[in-house]
Amino acid sequence: PPFNDRCVAVAGRCGHACEPHSGAHQIPHCLPNGYINMTSLVGQIPIQYNRVTPVFMFAYVLLFGFAVKTIMLCPGIFQPYKRCHYYDPEMTTSLKYILVVGVTGGGDEGKGTMVRNTIGMVSGLPPSCRCRFIVANNEEGHRLEMMTCWEKFCN
Repeated sequence: PPFNDRCVAVAGRCGHACEPHSGAHQIPHCLPNGYINMTSLVGQIPIQYNRVTPVFMFAYVLLFGFAVKTIMLCPGIFQPYKRCHYYDPEMTTSLKYILVVGVTGGGDEGKGTMVRNTIGMVSGLPPSCRCRFIVANNEEGHRLEMMTCWEKFCN
C-alpha cells in the first residue's frame, strides 16, 4: 500500500525507519547523534496583545448584531404602537369579535420569535375595545414550553 503505518511508529527522533535517507545531517535542526538542537525548540516568545484593530472590529460587529437581535425580538418596547388617527372605540361596537391569528413554524423559528409574535398579536388589541378580542396562536411545533408560556401569559 502507499502508506505503511509501521514505518511511522518505528521512526526515530531525526531519522526515518522505512525511507532511504543518508543520515541525520540532511534533516534541518538535527545533530549527527540524532538529537534536535534545543536552541531550535526553545526561544523568546513575543507577547501578543488583542488590542489591535481587527479584534475591536470583531467585537463591534458582535455588539451590533446583538443590538439588532434585541430590537428585532422586542417589539413595542422602544416605540409605542400608534393607532390610526381616526380610530374610535365605537367602531368596534358593531363587531361580534376580532380574531388575530399568528402562525409560528415548527422547527424553523425559535422560541424568541414565538414570544415576539405572541406579544405582537396581543398588542394589536384596540384601546377601549367593545367586542371580544381573540388571539389564536397556531404553533405548529407543538412544543410543550410554548404551551406553558401561553398559559402563563393568559392567566
